[in-house]
Amino acid sequence: MNGAIYLESLSDEQIHRYLKSLHRLYIWNKNIENESELLELVRKPLFLTMLVVAYQGRAIRNSSELFTTYIAEQLDNPDNQGIYPASKNPRQQRTLKYLAWLARKLETKGETEFLIEGIQPNWLSSIKQKIFYRIFVALFFSLIEGMIGILIGGFFGIATSGIFARWEVLIDSLIQGLIRGGIIALIIGLILGFVFGFNSIELREKISISFIKSGKSIIFSGLISGIWFGLWFGLFSGLLYGLFAGPFLGLLFGLKISETNNKNYPNQGTWYSLKNGLMTILICIFICVLIFGLFFFLITRSIFSPVAGAIFGSILGLILGSIFGLLFGLGATIQHFSLRLILYLNGNIPWNYAKFLEHAVKHRFIQRVGGRYRFMHDLLRKHFAQMPLN
Repeated sequence: MNGAIYLESLSDEQIHRYLKSLHRLYIWNKNIENESELLELVRKPLFLTMLVVAYQGRAIRNSSELFTTYIAEQLDNPDNQGIYPASKNPRQQRTLKYLAWLARKLETKGETEFLIEGIQPNWLSSIKQKIFYRIFVALFFSLIEGMIGILIGGFFGIATSGIFARWEVLIDSLIQGLIRGGIIALIIGLILGFVFGFNSIELREKISISFIKSGKSIIFSGLISGIWFGLWFGLFSGLLYGLFAGPFLGLLFGLKISETNNKNYPNQGTWYSLKNGLMTILICIFICVLIFGLFFFLITRSIFSPVAGAIFGSILGLILGSIFGLLFGLGATIQHFSLRLILYLNGNIPWNYAKFLEHAVKHRFIQRVGGRYRFMHDLLRKHFAQMPLN
């Protein structure tokens, strides 16, 4: 915008004319005319509209009485019941508690706009909540890593015994592989979860590539991985592996992650982070299958080697994908979900937060622009912030 609009205060004549057009001139005569504080307040069009909605014959003298009466009228009016079905409408006490909690948090943070994905761990109010939040993050991390570990452990359990071994040996190896893989992955997941639990939530909405950073990483990753693999399988194999793995690892380490300022719908950042995390896992698996399928074929020149390479590549891709997927969006999504779960269990927010906020928009307590919410006025937000939470 190249400019801004400034609304001048309404004059007595304009207020008088407006009320007369609505056949509510008695509000001026019985209430506004004799209350100087209220008169100064309703010179703003928003508060004049609130007064027209709220006035039910009882005197309203100041902003606190205006907001209290307005909120009660909006919630009691059967023609203005938000977006929930009548049978599932949240109770008034619960609605007021959710809005009061949000208003207090915005007041504490010195913010006026609210993004659902903008909730951070420091919004938790007690040590107990913070401890449970970290436990939940660790459990979700370990669950993901545990499932992947079970798959990998089961594969190696079968591979070590051989698919043509006796079924007793095969089953025993499979069970041992599942247990070992699951336990190791659970421990890794718990460690990663507790580490992530201490961090603020950094959403991965936008992923781009830094070609300078990728170029340096390609050389370094190719050299290190080639030397490591060459020590195990020989110089020629190490050279081929470095040529294949270098670009892949270099591109991964060259990725840049950031948030977007354009929020078009509620919780957009969290959904973008989830999508990017899952896409990272799939890309890792695809590239590893392609690389090791070709690599095994060039090494052995056997028609069966691409299949073995693809199996090995899918396992390695799953391992790398789970790590990079957590770094590139999945970890932030788990943090956000764990935080929302703690706040929901403590009665601070509803389960479907976006739906409730739309409910509050319909009641004209808050307004939404894209994915951002704000109270209709700072004075209304301050009024909610002063309400009790019990």
